[in-house]
Amino acid sequence: MRILKIGAGVGLTILCLWLAFRGTSPANVAAKLAGADYRTVPIMLGLLAVVFAMKTYRWALILRPLARLSSREVFPALIIGFMGNNIYPLRLGEGMRCLVLAKQYPVSAVGVLSTLFLERVLDVTSVLILLLVSLTALPDLQDAIGGAGLLTAVWTAAIAITIAVAFMILYVFRTDYFIRAAEKVIEVLPFVPESSKVRVEGLLEAGSLGMGTLRDPVLATQIVALSLGQWVVVSATAYTALRAFDIDVGVAASLMVNSVTALGVAAPSAPGFFGIVQYCFRLCLTPLGVSAENAVAASWYYHLCHYVPVTVVGLFFLHRVGMSLSRLSEAVEKEGEELNSELESMQKTSAHGDIRRVDYAETIANSSVAINFESHINMGEQPAPKNDISL
Repeated sequence: MRILKIGAGVGLTILCLWLAFRGTSPANVAAKLAGADYRTVPIMLGLLAVVFAMKTYRWALILRPLARLSSREVFPALIIGFMGNNIYPLRLGEGMRCLVLAKQYPVSAVGVLSTLFLERVLDVTSVLILLLVSLTALPDLQDAIGGAGLLTAVWTAAIAITIAVAFMILYVFRTDYFIRAAEKVIEVLPFVPESSKVRVEGLLEAGSLGMGTLRDPVLATQIVALSLGQWVVVSATAYTALRAFDIDVGVAASLMVNSVTALGVAAPSAPGFFGIVQYCFRLCLTPLGVSAENAVAASWYYHLCHYVPVTVVGLFFLHRVGMSLSRLSEAVEKEGEELNSELESMQKTSAHGDIRRVDYAETIANSSVAINFESHINMGEQPAPKNDISL
Protein backbone atom coordinates (compact mmCIF):
# COMPACT_ATOMS: atom_id res chain seq x y z
CA MET A 1 0.00 0.00 0.00
CA ARG A 2 2.84 2.41 0.85
CA ILE A 3 4.52 1.75 -2.50
CA LEU A 4 1.22 2.32 -4.30
CA LYS A 5 0.69 5.64 -2.51
CA ILE A 6 4.21 6.81 -3.27
CA GLY A 7 3.82 5.73 -6.88
CA ALA A 8 0.51 7.56 -7.17
CA GLY A 9 2.06 10.69 -5.69
CA VAL A 10 5.04 10.59 -8.04
CA GLY A 11 2.73 9.92 -10.97
CA LEU A 12 0.55 12.90 -10.06
CA THR A 13 3.63 15.12 -9.78
CA ILE A 14 4.90 14.06 -13.20
CA LEU A 15 1.47 14.58 -14.74
CA CYS A 16 1.13 18.07 -13.24
CA LEU A 17 4.63 19.05 -14.37
CA TRP A 18 3.76 17.92 -17.88
CA LEU A 19 0.47 19.84 -17.83
CA ALA A 20 2.20 22.94 -16.46
CA PHE A 21 4.98 22.97 -19.05
CA ARG A 22 2.97 21.66 -22.00
CA GLY A 23 3.31 24.00 -24.96
CA THR A 24 5.77 26.30 -23.19
CA SER A 25 9.33 27.14 -24.08
CA PRO A 26 11.84 26.42 -21.28
CA ALA A 27 13.95 29.26 -22.65
CA ASN A 28 11.02 31.67 -22.33
CA VAL A 29 10.29 30.49 -18.78
CA ALA A 30 13.95 31.02 -17.90
CA ALA A 31 13.85 34.48 -19.47
CA LYS A 32 10.80 35.39 -17.40
CA LEU A 33 12.57 34.21 -14.25
CA ALA A 34 15.66 36.22 -15.15
CA GLY A 35 13.58 39.35 -15.63
CA ALA A 36 11.63 39.13 -12.37
CA ASP A 37 11.78 41.89 -9.77
CA TYR A 38 13.78 40.20 -7.03
CA ARG A 39 13.52 43.25 -4.81
CA THR A 40 10.31 41.56 -3.68
CA VAL A 41 12.26 38.73 -2.00
CA PRO A 42 12.47 40.54 1.39
CA ILE A 43 8.72 41.15 1.20
CA MET A 44 8.09 37.48 0.47
CA LEU A 45 10.30 36.40 3.37
CA GLY A 46 8.70 38.91 5.73
CA LEU A 47 5.21 37.72 4.84
CA LEU A 48 6.31 34.11 5.25
CA ALA A 49 7.66 34.92 8.72
CA VAL A 50 4.28 36.41 9.63
CA VAL A 51 2.52 33.29 8.34
CA PHE A 52 4.61 30.98 10.49
CA ALA A 53 4.29 33.23 13.51
CA MET A 54 0.52 32.92 13.15
CA LYS A 55 0.71 29.16 12.54
CA THR A 56 2.89 28.71 15.61
CA TYR A 57 0.67 30.79 17.88
CA ARG A 58 -2.43 29.00 16.60
CA TRP A 59 -0.88 25.60 17.30
CA ALA A 60 0.11 26.68 20.81
CA LEU A 61 -3.53 27.66 21.41
CA ILE A 62 -4.85 24.40 19.96
CA LEU A 63 -2.45 22.47 22.20
CA ARG A 64 -3.63 24.35 25.30
CA PRO A 65 -5.83 21.51 26.67
CA LEU A 66 -2.85 19.13 26.37
CA ALA A 67 -0.07 21.41 27.58
CA ARG A 68 0.45 25.12 28.12
CA LEU A 69 3.33 25.69 25.73
CA SER A 70 4.53 28.98 24.32
CA SER A 71 5.02 29.75 20.65
CA ARG A 72 8.77 29.59 21.17
CA GLU A 73 8.44 26.08 22.60
CA VAL A 74 6.29 24.64 19.81
CA PHE A 75 7.96 26.37 16.85
CA PRO A 76 10.86 23.88 16.46
CA ALA A 77 8.49 20.92 16.14
CA LEU A 78 6.23 22.83 13.76
CA ILE A 79 8.96 23.98 11.39
CA ILE A 80 10.63 20.54 11.46
CA GLY A 81 7.30 19.04 10.43
CA PHE A 82 6.89 21.40 7.50
CA MET A 83 10.48 20.73 6.47
CA GLY A 84 9.77 17.00 6.59
CA ASN A 85 6.79 17.43 4.27
CA ASN A 86 9.09 19.25 1.85
CA ILE A 87 11.60 16.42 1.54
CA TYR A 88 9.70 13.21 2.37
CA PRO A 89 6.68 11.69 0.63
CA LEU A 90 3.28 10.97 2.16
CA ARG A 91 3.48 13.91 4.59
CA LEU A 92 5.95 12.14 6.84
CA GLY A 93 6.63 15.56 8.35
CA GLU A 94 3.41 15.33 10.31
CA GLY A 95 4.73 12.28 12.14
CA MET A 96 8.03 14.10 12.70
CA ARG A 97 6.19 17.05 14.17
CA CYS A 98 4.32 14.84 16.63
CA LEU A 99 7.43 12.90 17.61
CA VAL A 100 9.60 15.97 18.22
CA LEU A 101 6.98 17.62 20.41
CA ALA A 102 6.19 14.39 22.28
CA LYS A 103 9.91 13.83 22.94
CA GLN A 104 10.40 17.35 24.26
CA TYR A 105 7.29 17.78 26.39
CA PRO A 106 4.90 15.51 28.34
CA VAL A 107 2.06 15.55 25.82
CA SER A 108 -0.08 12.79 24.39
CA ALA A 109 1.11 12.10 20.88
CA VAL A 110 -2.35 11.04 19.70
CA GLY A 111 -3.61 14.33 21.09
CA VAL A 112 -0.97 16.09 19.03
CA LEU A 113 -2.09 14.15 15.96
CA SER A 114 -5.68 15.16 16.57
CA THR A 115 -4.62 18.82 16.72
CA LEU A 116 -3.15 18.37 13.24
CA PHE A 117 -6.50 17.03 12.07
CA LEU A 118 -8.17 20.09 13.56
CA GLU A 119 -5.63 22.31 11.79
CA ARG A 120 -6.39 20.61 8.49
CA VAL A 121 -10.13 21.15 8.85
CA LEU A 122 -9.61 24.81 9.78
CA ASP A 123 -7.21 25.36 6.90
CA VAL A 124 -9.43 23.76 4.27
CA THR A 125 -12.45 25.69 5.55
CA SER A 126 -10.52 28.98 5.51
CA VAL A 127 -9.20 28.36 2.01
CA LEU A 128 -12.69 27.56 0.71
CA ILE A 129 -14.05 30.75 2.28
CA LEU A 130 -11.36 32.84 0.58
CA LEU A 131 -11.95 31.03 -2.70
CA LEU A 132 -15.66 31.79 -2.49
CA VAL A 133 -14.87 35.43 -1.73
CA SER A 134 -12.58 35.66 -4.74
CA LEU A 135 -15.09 34.05 -7.10
CA THR A 136 -18.04 36.11 -5.91
CA ALA A 137 -16.11 39.40 -5.73
CA LEU A 138 -15.51 39.45 -9.48
CA PRO A 139 -18.25 37.93 -11.66
CA ASP A 140 -15.98 38.28 -14.70
CA LEU A 141 -13.50 36.02 -12.95
CA GLN A 142 -16.11 33.27 -12.71
CA ASP A 143 -16.74 33.43 -16.45
CA ALA A 144 -13.03 33.44 -17.23
CA ILE A 145 -12.24 30.29 -15.27
CA GLY A 146 -15.27 28.13 -15.72
CA GLY A 147 -18.47 30.02 -15.09
CA ALA A 148 -21.27 28.84 -12.85
CA GLY A 149 -20.10 25.24 -12.92
CA LEU A 150 -16.95 26.05 -11.00
CA LEU A 151 -18.82 28.12 -8.47
CA THR A 152 -21.30 25.27 -7.98
CA ALA A 153 -18.42 22.88 -7.33
CA VAL A 154 -16.93 25.24 -4.77
CA TRP A 155 -20.26 25.67 -3.01
CA THR A 156 -20.68 21.89 -2.94
CA ALA A 157 -17.27 21.53 -1.34
CA ALA A 158 -18.10 24.29 1.13
CA ILE A 159 -21.31 22.52 2.13
CA ALA A 160 -19.38 19.27 2.60
CA ILE A 161 -16.85 21.04 4.81
CA THR A 162 -19.68 22.64 6.79
CA ILE A 163 -21.17 19.21 7.43
CA ALA A 164 -17.75 17.90 8.46
CA VAL A 165 -17.30 20.82 10.84
CA ALA A 166 -20.75 20.14 12.31
CA PHE A 167 -19.75 16.53 12.97
CA MET A 168 -16.48 17.74 14.49
CA ILE A 169 -18.36 20.07 16.83
CA LEU A 170 -20.56 17.17 17.90
CA TYR A 171 -17.41 15.09 18.35
CA VAL A 172 -15.87 17.78 20.58
CA PHE A 173 -18.84 18.78 22.71
CA ARG A 174 -20.71 15.46 22.87
CA THR A 175 -17.86 12.97 22.57
CA ASP A 176 -19.67 10.09 24.30
CA TYR A 177 -22.80 10.59 22.20
CA PHE A 178 -20.74 10.82 19.01
CA ILE A 179 -18.81 7.63 19.80
CA ARG A 180 -22.00 5.74 20.69
CA ALA A 181 -23.51 6.85 17.38
CA ALA A 182 -20.33 5.82 15.58
CA GLU A 183 -20.48 2.43 17.30
CA LYS A 184 -24.00 1.84 16.00
CA VAL A 185 -22.94 2.80 12.47
CA ILE A 186 -19.84 0.61 12.61
CA GLU A 187 -21.82 -2.34 13.98
CA VAL A 188 -23.99 -2.51 10.87
CA LEU A 189 -21.08 -2.29 8.44
CA PRO A 190 -20.55 -5.64 6.73
CA PHE A 191 -17.20 -7.38 6.45
CA VAL A 192 -15.62 -5.31 9.26
CA PRO A 193 -14.00 -7.47 11.99
CA GLU A 194 -15.17 -6.84 15.54
CA SER A 195 -11.61 -6.15 16.68
CA SER A 196 -11.27 -3.45 14.02
CA LYS A 197 -14.52 -1.87 15.17
CA VAL A 198 -13.20 -1.63 18.73
CA ARG A 199 -9.96 -0.21 17.41
CA VAL A 200 -11.74 2.58 15.54
CA GLU A 201 -13.83 3.39 18.60
CA GLY A 202 -10.68 3.62 20.72
CA LEU A 203 -9.05 5.93 18.20
CA LEU A 204 -12.10 8.18 18.27
CA GLU A 205 -12.06 8.39 22.05
CA ALA A 206 -8.33 9.07 22.25
CA GLY A 207 -8.43 11.53 19.38
CA SER A 208 -10.88 13.80 21.17
CA LEU A 209 -8.04 14.86 23.47
CA GLY A 210 -6.70 17.40 21.02
CA MET A 211 -10.09 18.92 20.23
CA GLY A 212 -10.73 20.32 23.70
CA THR A 213 -9.59 23.81 22.76
CA LEU A 214 -12.81 24.35 20.81
CA ARG A 215 -14.77 24.09 24.05
CA ASP A 216 -13.39 27.49 25.09
CA PRO A 217 -15.21 30.21 23.10
CA VAL A 218 -12.37 32.71 23.51
CA LEU A 219 -9.72 30.27 22.33
CA ALA A 220 -11.97 29.03 19.53
CA THR A 221 -12.51 32.58 18.28
CA GLN A 222 -8.79 33.28 18.32
CA ILE A 223 -8.01 30.05 16.49
CA VAL A 224 -10.59 30.68 13.76
CA ALA A 225 -9.38 34.27 13.31
CA LEU A 226 -5.77 33.10 13.07
CA SER A 227 -6.75 30.43 10.54
CA LEU A 228 -8.40 32.95 8.24
CA GLY A 229 -5.72 35.57 8.85
CA GLN A 230 -2.81 33.33 8.00
CA TRP A 231 -4.33 32.39 4.65
CA VAL A 232 -4.93 36.04 3.85
CA VAL A 233 -1.21 36.63 4.45
CA VAL A 234 -0.28 33.58 2.36
CA SER A 235 -2.44 35.03 -0.41
CA ALA A 236 -0.45 38.24 -0.06
CA THR A 237 2.68 36.25 -0.92
CA ALA A 238 0.93 35.04 -4.08
CA TYR A 239 0.01 38.64 -4.94
CA THR A 240 3.61 39.75 -4.36
CA ALA A 241 4.99 36.91 -6.48
CA LEU A 242 2.66 37.81 -9.33
CA ARG A 243 3.61 41.48 -9.15
CA ALA A 244 7.29 40.50 -9.36
CA PHE A 245 6.50 39.25 -12.87
CA ASP A 246 4.33 42.25 -13.80
CA ILE A 247 1.20 40.12 -13.54
CA ASP A 248 -1.55 42.48 -12.42
CA VAL A 249 -4.72 40.45 -12.06
CA GLY A 250 -5.91 42.04 -8.84
CA VAL A 251 -6.33 40.96 -5.24
CA ALA A 252 -9.34 38.70 -5.82
CA ALA A 253 -7.51 36.73 -8.50
CA SER A 254 -4.51 36.36 -6.20
CA LEU A 255 -6.82 34.96 -3.53
CA MET A 256 -8.18 32.53 -6.09
CA VAL A 257 -4.73 31.43 -7.28
CA ASN A 258 -3.51 30.83 -3.75
CA SER A 259 -6.68 29.03 -2.67
CA VAL A 260 -6.66 26.66 -5.64
CA THR A 261 -2.96 25.98 -5.04
CA ALA A 262 -3.56 25.28 -1.35
CA LEU A 263 -6.31 22.80 -2.19
CA GLY A 264 -4.12 21.25 -4.86
CA VAL A 265 -1.22 20.50 -2.54
CA ALA A 266 -3.61 18.60 -0.28
CA ALA A 267 -3.52 15.82 -2.88
CA PRO A 268 -0.88 13.09 -2.49
CA SER A 269 2.25 13.98 -4.43
CA ALA A 270 6.00 13.66 -4.43
CA PRO A 271 7.92 15.61 -1.74
CA GLY A 272 7.73 19.38 -1.92
CA PHE A 273 4.52 19.54 -4.00
CA PHE A 274 6.48 20.26 -7.18
CA GLY A 275 4.32 20.16 -10.27
CA ILE A 276 1.06 20.74 -8.44
CA VAL A 277 1.92 24.35 -7.59
CA GLN A 278 3.05 25.04 -11.15
CA TYR A 279 -0.06 23.51 -12.71
CA CYS A 280 -2.43 25.34 -10.33
CA PHE A 281 -0.84 28.69 -11.21
CA ARG A 282 -1.16 27.99 -14.93
CA LEU A 283 -4.71 26.65 -14.55
CA CYS A 284 -5.86 29.82 -12.78
CA LEU A 285 -3.86 32.48 -14.61
CA THR A 286 -3.98 31.56 -18.28
CA PRO A 287 -7.78 32.10 -18.53
CA LEU A 288 -7.11 35.62 -17.22
CA GLY A 289 -4.85 36.44 -20.12
CA VAL A 290 -1.50 35.58 -18.52
CA SER A 291 0.92 33.68 -20.74
CA ALA A 292 1.71 30.10 -19.74
CA GLU A 293 5.43 30.94 -19.49
CA ASN A 294 4.78 33.87 -17.15
CA ALA A 295 2.37 31.85 -15.00
CA VAL A 296 4.83 28.97 -14.65
CA ALA A 297 7.74 31.31 -13.92
CA ALA A 298 5.73 33.10 -11.22
CA SER A 299 4.80 29.74 -9.72
CA TRP A 300 8.45 28.77 -9.37
CA TYR A 301 9.24 32.05 -7.66
CA TYR A 302 6.29 31.69 -5.29
CA HIS A 303 7.10 28.04 -4.65
CA LEU A 304 10.81 28.43 -3.96
CA CYS A 305 10.25 31.47 -1.72
CA HIS A 306 8.22 29.13 0.49
CA TYR A 307 10.16 25.91 0.01
CA VAL A 308 13.75 27.04 0.54
CA PRO A 309 13.35 29.10 3.76
CA VAL A 310 11.11 26.50 5.41
CA THR A 311 13.48 23.66 4.53
CA VAL A 312 16.60 25.53 5.66
CA VAL A 313 15.08 26.74 8.93
CA GLY A 314 13.61 23.30 9.59
CA LEU A 315 17.00 21.63 9.11
CA PHE A 316 18.57 24.22 11.42
CA PHE A 317 16.13 23.46 14.23
CA LEU A 318 16.46 19.74 13.60
CA HIS A 319 20.17 20.14 14.29
CA ARG A 320 19.44 22.24 17.38
CA VAL A 321 17.30 19.53 18.94
CA GLY A 322 20.07 17.01 18.34
CA MET A 323 18.45 14.84 15.69
CA SER A 324 19.19 13.86 12.11
CA LEU A 325 16.78 13.36 9.24
CA SER A 326 17.45 9.64 8.95
CA ARG A 327 17.14 9.02 12.70
CA LEU A 328 13.97 11.04 12.97
CA SER A 329 12.27 9.33 10.03
CA GLU A 330 13.32 5.94 11.42
CA ALA A 331 11.99 6.92 14.84
CA VAL A 332 8.64 7.82 13.30
CA GLU A 333 8.56 4.42 11.63
CA LYS A 334 9.56 2.55 14.77
CA GLU A 335 7.00 4.26 16.99
CA GLY A 336 4.26 3.51 14.47
CA GLU A 337 5.29 -0.14 14.28
CA GLU A 338 5.41 -0.48 18.07
CA LEU A 339 1.94 1.02 18.45
CA ASN A 340 0.47 -1.21 15.75
CA SER A 341 2.12 -4.26 17.32
CA GLU A 342 0.67 -3.42 20.73
CA LEU A 343 -2.81 -2.89 19.32
CA GLU A 344 -2.61 -6.15 17.36
CA SER A 345 -1.63 -7.97 20.55
CA MET A 346 -4.67 -6.52 22.28
CA GLN A 347 -6.85 -7.72 19.41
CA LYS A 348 -5.51 -11.26 19.68
CA THR A 349 -6.44 -11.45 23.36
CA SER A 350 -10.07 -11.65 22.38
CA ALA A 351 -11.30 -13.75 19.48
CA HIS A 352 -14.70 -12.07 19.75
CA GLY A 353 -13.43 -8.49 19.83
CA ASP A 354 -14.74 -7.82 23.36
CA ILE A 355 -11.80 -5.61 24.33
CA ARG A 356 -12.96 -2.35 25.83
CA ARG A 357 -12.39 0.66 23.58
CA VAL A 358 -11.01 2.55 26.58
CA ASP A 359 -8.08 0.09 26.58
CA TYR A 360 -7.32 1.15 23.04
CA ALA A 361 -7.67 4.80 23.92
CA GLU A 362 -5.27 4.48 26.85
CA THR A 363 -2.76 2.50 24.80
CA ILE A 364 -2.77 5.07 22.00
CA ALA A 365 -2.71 8.08 24.29
CA ASN A 366 0.20 6.69 26.30
CA SER A 367 2.33 5.84 23.26
CA SER A 368 5.17 8.27 22.57
CA VAL A 369 3.79 8.77 19.09
CA ALA A 370 0.49 7.42 17.84
CA ILE A 371 0.93 6.99 14.13
CA ASN A 372 -1.55 4.42 12.96
CA PHE A 373 -1.43 5.68 9.40
CA GLU A 374 0.25 3.82 6.56
CA SER A 375 1.61 7.09 5.21
CA HIS A 376 3.73 7.49 8.34
CA ILE A 377 5.20 4.03 8.73
CA ASN A 378 7.49 1.61 6.93
CA MET A 379 9.66 4.41 5.55
CA GLY A 380 12.93 2.70 6.45
CA GLU A 381 14.35 -0.76 6.97
CA GLN A 382 16.53 -0.44 10.06
CA PRO A 383 14.99 1.88 12.63
CA ALA A 384 17.38 3.51 15.04
CA PRO A 385 17.07 2.44 18.68
CA LYS A 386 14.88 4.78 20.70
CA ASN A 387 17.72 5.65 23.07
CA ASP A 388 19.69 6.97 20.10
CA ILE A 389 17.22 9.84 19.80
CA SER A 390 18.30 12.66 22.04
CA LEU A 391 16.91 16.14 22.47
